[in-house]
Amino acid sequence: MIRVTKEIVSCDDFELGIKRETPLKYTITYPKDVVAKAIVFIIPGFGEDTDSGYIEHISDYVSREFSVAVVNVFYHCFYSRENNGAALEFDDFDIAGLKKVIHKYNIDFSGVKEITKESIIQKLMEVNSAINISMTLVPKNGEYQNFGVMQALAHLYVLKDIKKIEALKNVNKTICIGSSHGGYIANMIAKINPSAIDYVIDKDNNVNFPEYILNSDKVKINCFVQTYWMTDKISKYYFSPDRENIRNINHYEHIKTMAKSGNCKTKYIFYHSVKDKLAPVGDKIALTQTLRLNGFECDVKILENKEDIDGKFIKNLEHGMGMSIKELINIELPSILKKLETQEEILNNPYPVQYKCRDVTYIFDLSDPKCINNEKNCEIF
Repeated sequence: MIRVTKEIVSCDDFELGIKRETPLKYTITYPKDVVAKAIVFIIPGFGEDTDSGYIEHISDYVSREFSVAVVNVFYHCFYSRENNGAALEFDDFDIAGLKKVIHKYNIDFSGVKEITKESIIQKLMEVNSAINISMTLVPKNGEYQNFGVMQALAHLYVLKDIKKIEALKNVNKTICIGSSHGGYIANMIAKINPSAIDYVIDKDNNVNFPEYILNSDKVKINCFVQTYWMTDKISKYYFSPDRENIRNINHYEHIKTMAKSGNCKTKYIFYHSVKDKLAPVGDKIALTQTLRLNGFECDVKILENKEDIDGKFIKNLEHGMGMSIKELINIELPSILKKLETQEEILNNPYPVQYKCRDVTYIFDLSDPKCINNEKNCEIF
């Protein structure tokens, strides 16, 4: 097997005019002596699977077992959980809400020597009532929540860069497997370049707010990843309906554009629990219906009772279902690869994809993303 770790120049934030200062890092593991059957992106949600040992283990296993190239992209804003380097802080909005709580319950902080997150939570827990507050997750590397566009583009830039590897330049089958927010990114990748992706496997994509919740006995902390987007209509950072629409993976007119541009190349496999409180199952059912109406092939698996819990693949019916990505791949990938062997190849559309919104038209042209190689590590094993 060959494992390569690379850093490339990724996209700037073209919507807000912010230059991305940090390089985009990814790893790829592929067979040494045989041609890979496909390129498989494994896309974790925020804060998931950050342990490099686990990433290497699952990549090695999948690549060796199925003769595919496995890619892990450390996408924009990936490091946005406390367990992988983000800081949990009170911003001005959080402080305003906290002041209201303090005033409402007449909380006395006079005996607190140092005002910290821990000391504030401790005082709040002394109140004989359930309390909700908000805090802000500040990602590593000065990054921020862009809500999907830059994260999807990061994967497409990586896909373009991968084709510079001699052993992979003619591998034209691409599969995206995403969990939680990674499932949403997988869908956005297919939206931005509809003819580049053969399969999307999405388990419990979640674009709802808050993005992360910390619960203690009496205090619930709703955590939001830092973002520059605002609701102020006169701000240049206004998150307008057009900004929302381009990120909507169930926008009917946009899915019509996807179907036309990519000739319905992408096939979808969805897993979702009816008891998911973060990502309502109704949204997934509606997405499935829209895709099917426009000619896309969708296989949706709705889990709804205890009989669906086997303890190995599905461990519960909450968000994420405790699902094993390894078992998911073992179940779905063999049949996908078999179908791809006989499927008529639909080549990547070289023309830009245009999505019309109310006041803005988004044009995604990936013919020359200007990736710059900076290979950091190459390991053969």
